[in-house]
Amino acid sequence: MSDRRNHSWSPATTLIVVLIGSVACSVVTTYALNRPWWPSDPTPPTPEPRSVRISRSDLFPGDLKRLAPHLGLAATGCVHFDVTGSDWTIGMEVESYQKGKPRSLGSSWTPHKHSGEVSISLREVTDPNGKLEFQIVMAFTNQSESGSWTSRIEAPDGGRGVSNRSTTYLRASGSRDLAEGERVAVWAHTAYEDVRQMRPADSLVDEAKQGKWAVVLWVWWEEIKGH
Repeated sequence: MSDRRNHSWSPATTLIVVLIGSVACSVVTTYALNRPWWPSDPTPPTPEPRSVRISRSDLFPGDLKRLAPHLGLAATGCVHFDVTGSDWTIGMEVESYQKGKPRSLGSSWTPHKHSGEVSISLREVTDPNGKLEFQIVMAFTNQSESGSWTSRIEAPDGGRGVSNRSTTYLRASGSRDLAEGERVAVWAHTAYEDVRQMRPADSLVDEAKQGKWAVVLWVWWEEIKGH
């Protein structure tokens, strides 16, 4: 004889099933909302856009211009860089040119997360033997940090015959977008033996090569790897 039993759902049992189903749906929904992206998605999240624009700036802006004549600087320059994104390394290098031949005086790499400025100045000084030299200071500043680098170079021929000088900034409109790894000359101070040598050039480097000697500031940027 078979054992037949009638199974029936009580209201309490129905309520328990509904609650369990609701909790399961809630767990799945919460995971779906919190996940960064499903493993099966064809593409990961879009990376943060990164770009740098450089433009001419002033080492002594506004009312500070009145201080410049009192500091005894032979030449100054300042370049502003606008940063989109974060975790950059800004590279800076100073080169000297004598009769068209370049020589690196030093370079610096600085991590940045904000827009800021790179600046340079030249001052005439003398060594312990009374020989004329040029002291070069290169610096960077942004809203959270700053730093500087200093070097000296001997003035060619003791500084004689270099009364004709020019200071030139970045070409074109005064600003430009800079691609990653692109190294660009943004400032040059050039001395000429003859004023007739002071003629237009296609680039700052070409201008530096025309003079008896020159100092050129280069900048570039790279992304900090692993970010």
